[in-house]
Amino acid sequence: MKKLLVLVVVALLALTACGGNKGPSLVEDQGAETLTIGVPSDQSGAFIAGWTNSSYDVWVRNMIWSYSVFYVDRDTGEYKENPTVLEKMDVVENDAGDKTYTFTIKEGLVWNDDTPITAKDYVFSILYRATAEHTTNAPQDSTGYELVGWEEYNTNGGAFEGVKLVDDYTFSLTISNVWLPYFFERSLVAASPEPMHDWFPTGEFNADGNGFTNSSAEIAAAAQRVQDEVQYGPKVTSGAYNFVSFQDNVVTLTLNDKYVGNHEGVKAEIGTIVLRQVNSAQQVDSLKKGEVDVVMGVIEGGPIDEVKADENLKWHMYPRNGYGMLVLKTNKGATQYKEVRQAIAFLLDRNEFVQEISGGYANTVDGPYGLSQWFFLDRKEEIESSVTQYTHNEDEANARLDASPYKYKEDGVTPWDGEGWRHDAEGNRLRVLHFGSENNAVTELLRTQLPVNAKAVGMEYIVDDGPFTALLEVLYGTADSDHTILNLATGFTAVYDRYNAEHSDFANNPGYNNSQIADPELDKWIMTMRELEGTQRDEFADAFVEYVKVWNDLLPQIPLYSNEYHDFMTARVTGYEDTVTTLSDFSQNIEYMRIVNP
Repeated sequence: MKKLLVLVVVALLALTACGGNKGPSLVEDQGAETLTIGVPSDQSGAFIAGWTNSSYDVWVRNMIWSYSVFYVDRDTGEYKENPTVLEKMDVVENDAGDKTYTFTIKEGLVWNDDTPITAKDYVFSILYRATAEHTTNAPQDSTGYELVGWEEYNTNGGAFEGVKLVDDYTFSLTISNVWLPYFFERSLVAASPEPMHDWFPTGEFNADGNGFTNSSAEIAAAAQRVQDEVQYGPKVTSGAYNFVSFQDNVVTLTLNDKYVGNHEGVKAEIGTIVLRQVNSAQQVDSLKKGEVDVVMGVIEGGPIDEVKADENLKWHMYPRNGYGMLVLKTNKGATQYKEVRQAIAFLLDRNEFVQEISGGYANTVDGPYGLSQWFFLDRKEEIESSVTQYTHNEDEANARLDASPYKYKEDGVTPWDGEGWRHDAEGNRLRVLHFGSENNAVTELLRTQLPVNAKAVGMEYIVDDGPFTALLEVLYGTADSDHTILNLATGFTAVYDRYNAEHSDFANNPGYNNSQIADPELDKWIMTMRELEGTQRDEFADAFVEYVKVWNDLLPQIPLYSNEYHDFMTARVTGYEDTVTTLSDFSQNIEYMRIVNP
């Protein structure tokens, strides 16, 4: 039950197209085969949820961890009971409005070291992650936050009232009435097991199975070990693959023969999975040379057209459930002022930007959404007619800056007249520092547009770049930096919930609320969307419209594009066409992938 950044939606069916030969034969010994996936940037190497949200690390996590009580339907985004895991599930609501889910899991599931997976492992995951000793190390982890008694347990330890180990194969989780109704209710109890015998071998539960009897020092020591050692090389896992190594930006995984299969009972067969870094500019060449077999999530028009023209390569397209954006820190520097953020948005030609990057495989968006999300599609015309569609406009940029503190010349008194840099009343220059990932086409295009356009309106705009891991450190506040703008992209899950991502409750936690925005009107509409029954789809879409209006004015991020994802494959890979969708990527469907004789 890990909620690392939120969001979601009902997806469109994936659009697919493939070139190459039809009807190839499967390689008989799949276990002897190696599938190599190209990764465009550095991986942080965090293979346990709670510390980072790099897509590349998540790909690995999806393949080495499994057995959640629910699975997410790849086409609808619904949380459905996982028949591979669940024997039964009961739901009861008490007079206070708290709702208890009682899960009975099936016997026979084991960790990759052959240790039985029991209800204790599901309970351990929640109890451990909700301790202060863990959340101090992993402030992005809010596991169990909506369950009865989380705050008391996180603050003082003892018993976690909303969690209970019933017997070896049964446990219950109780959602607090404070958080109900909730549009995506099942996501709050989407428990997965984690190996207590590996992470905390000396851990002991109390008699009610809802807390540890260990001392705080013992819990803290286990949490430190998980952070320092286990997350970078987890050995005891549950998914289709075992983690072997991460070295020189190469991850190696091998088939887990103890894995009983996904929700459909399908098991992976390919013996070894390798993820290795390949510069985005060299991905197609690496495919052609057979150095990699799969490249995921390509958005640039040039490589897409090149692959489509090559009869020896295959491709699979689906609408991206996410968008590319500039994240603006709203709590420091010049970007703490709304008017400055709006001015920067008016310094970009987003249409030209989309064309240059995507080659026509994307469109601009005006808020934090993907073009395939049902609530956007249901209210598309209303949204587009009621928000500011920022595009390059020097007059609008100057008007916004004239309404900001940066309306003077260097003396802090004389109104800025179009010459030199703008300053505030204290004589501080209007200076913005931007950080982007290196060897990145988006970073380079921003470097050509923003500094020049900004200078015309008296703003000094500097674009720096570095490794993607360094960008994440700035984003999550783990590095001391004066950069207040970062370019990156995000993908949404099946839960479109902006609470952790933008609510004032998390304004001091950049691990969640990256922009550190705090605004009561934004909070109002975030909570309105959350506090609906799952059946209230029209009400959700209406609240989404109001939320986007407020967001579009505050502009904690500058949305750039929502695009089509293209995954590329060599002819030896099959299994994409019927599995990978807007809501379910390659790593979530590894069980269906096979190697063929091309």
